[in-house]
Amino acid sequence: MWLVLQQDRGRAFLAFCLCGFIIGCIYDVFRIARTVYSGGRIKLFFEDVLFCIMAALVFVVFAFNVSLGVVRMFAAIGALLGFFVYRFTLGVFTVRVARYVKALLTPPLRRLVVLINLALDKTKQRVYTYRRARRDSRLAAKGF
Repeated sequence: MWLVLQQDRGRAFLAFCLCGFIIGCIYDVFRIARTVYSGGRIKLFFEDVLFCIMAALVFVVFAFNVSLGVVRMFAAIGALLGFFVYRFTLGVFTVRVARYVKALLTPPLRRLVVLINLALDKTKQRVYTYRRARRDSRLAAKGF
């Protein structure tokens, strides 16, 4: 028993292609995050586990909504097809744009961080000077 009628299999296949497309979008979010923020192997491991869990949840939700929870081979093939179509078309463009934006924004952000650090250093020096001045004035009032 198929649970998906013959005429609905085409629609189900396209729905699973959409599922793969959505999984590809989730994959790109993680890929862009990796290009922006570098991390170690532990962070990479947890990101991969989180991606696998999210991809499985998306696939299961589509499987229950489209084919009443019955996963057929055409569903898996459709999801893989949708993922790879996204990955090698729009995914390539998305990552290129993300790298370009990162290269464009990195120098001004570094300058901003330097300015913030300079302001913090000046504030620390001022606070330290005021603290020292109060201590010295208390000591002077006592007669050293």
